[in-house]
Amino acid sequence: SARDMNKVTPQMVLDAIASEHYFTAYDGRAGAIANGSYSAIERPIADNADLEPLKHVIICTLILNNGHKIVGVNTGAFDASEFSVAEGQRRAKAEAIQQLWSFLTFELRCRQYSAIA
Repeated sequence: SARDMNKVTPQMVLDAIASEHYFTAYDGRAGAIANGSYSAIERPIADNADLEPLKHVIICTLILNNGHKIVGVNTGAFDASEFSVAEGQRRAKAEAIQQLWSFLTFELRCRQYSAIA
């Protein structure tokens, strides 16, 4: 409808996404070590206990059709025993989608402004 042309819709948000990717900060650390790009200031604890929290940081990267990248992060439950990968992914994606919604709203406003300017 004509009214929908004046607002961002859920379908517009979904249509802007080319791909979505999920991983933990722990996975990212392992990948960076494997490819030689890791940089950190670590204070190791016995049995790598200092690295355990990285397993609860979920990162969602949305690649948009125009090549732009948006990152959403969820740091997991306060109580590690309540951590859920699926819930962490859902929350990380929700954060990324909120950013995408803002970008699309800005883009729509720019088009509307240039049409009347």
